[in-house]
Amino acid sequence: MLTTINNLKTQKGFNLIEVMVSLVIFSIGLLGLAGLQQVGLAQNATAMQRTVAMSQAYDILDRMRNNRTTDYTSATAASIPNCITAACDTSQIASYDIFEWNLALASALPNGIGFITGTPTAYTVYVGWDEKRAGLTPTSCNPATPAGVKCISIQGRP
Repeated sequence: MLTTINNLKTQKGFNLIEVMVSLVIFSIGLLGLAGLQQVGLAQNATAMQRTVAMSQAYDILDRMRNNRTTDYTSATAASIPNCITAACDTSQIASYDIFEWNLALASALPNGIGFITGTPTAYTVYVGWDEKRAGLTPTSCNPATPAGVKCISIQGRP
């Protein structure tokens, strides 16, 4: 009976240490899960931006298909005609399409902007945006400048 009492006296607090060690291990696991969740959310945001960019690139290609007789590389959105309530010719419609497209890009993507190159028989559409939201504004997509700007390109025929 004496040996049992001596064993109990030497093991006081051991269960508390076991609980504390298990809490530390559990906390490290929860921190790992939180980090994994953060990476997943960031990757999801990136995928969403790329999906929106592709959708907008296809949008301008569809607009070009509806207005095949106009060269969209020379169309500018400098003077925007009101093609909703007034009649417009094909070059005014192209300018209006470019204006609406860049407006949609700017609202859907951080610093989003579009570029069109090529000829009326084969266009290349570029969509650039600031993926990391670092305050960068795309000036070109071939190559992507400034560094850190993300671009997608689609080739199409109207």
